[in-house]
Amino acid sequence: MQLTDFMQLLTNLDDRNALFLAAGDQEIPLSKVTLARESCQLTTGHKPLTLGHLKRLLGRGSQDIPLRFLADGQEVPIYGVQIQAAKGRLLCK
Repeated sequence: MQLTDFMQLLTNLDDRNALFLAAGDQEIPLSKVTLARESCQLTTGHKPLTLGHLKRLLGRGSQDIPLRFLADGQEVPIYGVQIQAAKGRLLCK
C-alpha cells in the first residue's frame, strides 16, 4: 500500500481514533512512525498513535512511497482499514 492511498482512506475520519494493527489473531497498537525517502514504516508498540498525531507527524503532503507495517520486526501485509467507531479505533488489516 502506498502512503498517499492510506492517508486518502483516512481523510474524513475522526482524528481521535487510535491506530491498531491486526497481526494474526492479535490487535496491536501502532506506536511509531519512521519516514524515509524510500518508504514509511508504522511499527507496533505499547501506546497507539491517534490519527491526528499521525497526520501531524507526516505533514500535509503525504508522499507517494510504500507504507510498511511492522510487528516484532516482521512486515505484516495490509489490505485495508476496518473502522471500529464504538471503540474509537482504526484497525489496519
